[in-house]
Amino acid sequence: MGFTKPPNQLYDKMLFINNCEGHPWSLPDNIPCQESALEGIPIGLMLRQSQYKETVSDKLLFFLKDEEHTYCIRCGLETNFSRGLLLGLQVCLAQQADSPIIVAPKISERDEKVIFCNLFANKQRVKVEWDKNISLYALARSLAEKYFPAMPFEKGFEKGEEPVEIKEESIPVDRLTGFLKQAVIKSAEDIPIAHPTGEVDFKTLIAQNSADIKFLGITDQQARNMLVVRYNKRSRHLLSDEELLDFIAYIDGRVKSVKAKREKEDCPF
Repeated sequence: MGFTKPPNQLYDKMLFINNCEGHPWSLPDNIPCQESALEGIPIGLMLRQSQYKETVSDKLLFFLKDEEHTYCIRCGLETNFSRGLLLGLQVCLAQQADSPIIVAPKISERDEKVIFCNLFANKQRVKVEWDKNISLYALARSLAEKYFPAMPFEKGFEKGEEPVEIKEESIPVDRLTGFLKQAVIKSAEDIPIAHPTGEVDFKTLIAQNSADIKFLGITDQQARNMLVVRYNKRSRHLLSDEELLDFIAYIDGRVKSVKAKREKEDCPF
């Protein structure tokens, strides 16, 4: 019956949010997409993790369907585009969850690296309150669970981007810096606290990790789901020392990313 996508593939058209030769999004292989907007019915939200060199980042996948194709719009979670998209979806999905919307990315006039998201429903622009402090992870998960329960929200690393396995029996204190560099920590001040005896102060690290999780707006259930996705374990107490340090570094990296984005963020409204 003609070309189609494999049964296990959720989409047949991928769009990446990035400034590509003056266009706010691109096709695979960094080919500029010259269309200014995309219309379709929202059918899903998903969070994936992507690793580039030593940095792990969260990617938001938003799925739209029209009469012929299923589209996937991929962007960084902690970006202006994601914030505009999620805040807009919160409004329009509450009104008409199964109606088509129009997604129109726009490059900021003040910073060509910043891309905003304009949403339109019933041909009218969706107006939102630009909330800098809201947890985008918590909002995305809430929308996914409420409106797209059939699609698993967190799916781990993207295909081909799984982190390199670190095969070490144990991690002495004098080797911690090297291991954590492969996670997300990069500066000397981020090296885990160690006692003069040479033992890592895990109690203090876990306490700080709990505070960071609360800061990100991650619920206990969401934290357990993250542990299952990353390590196939439901509690930090079940993690090995290496896994626990990796998880602490991952959450710490997300906190730093959120704080950095908030400092640089400019409001389009």
